[in-house]
Formats: sequence, C-alpha cells, structure tokens
Amino acid sequence: MVIFLDSLDQISGADGAHSLMWLPTKLPPYVKLVVSSLPQLYGVLDNLFKIIPSRENRIEITPLGRYIIAIVLKLRFWLFYLLSRCKS
Repeated sequence: MVIFLDSLDQISGADGAHSLMWLPTKLPPYVKLVVSSLPQLYGVLDNLFKIIPSRENRIEITPLGRYIIAIVLKLRFWLFYLLSRCKS
C-alpha cells in the first residue's frame, strides 16, 4: 500500500499541523508513505527531517532545468500529435 500526501506546506497550520507530529514514524513493511512539500514554507521539511532523520528514507527532487523542461514539452507535443493522427 502506498499513501501519497501532496503539498504538506499547504495544510492549515491550525493545531500545530505544520509540526507533522501527526505523521506516523513507523509503518508496517507493506506500507510506504510519500509526502511532498515546498522546501522553504512553514518549516515543514525541517520538521519532517526531525521526525525521520535518516537520509536513506528520503529523496530530494530538485527543480528541472530549462533544458529538461523544453525536452519534456516537446515530447508531450509530439506524443499528442502522433496520438491525434492515429485517431483519424
């Protein structure tokens, strides 16, 4: 089972939600938790790293460069173009 919690920085800070103390620190072996957050907002990532300090349990996804973004957009355009031609 995989649980995705996207944009933790966008949750309400009410009742200390940004502290992330509500996140489980231990999961059954068949459960994976994937979370995302912008790095600088409300200290969410800092709090997450305090709860789960092991670097082997996290992956940082850095911004794509302009070159990679251009390639992805071109590929998406050509894929859309090819699929539209196949339908006709």
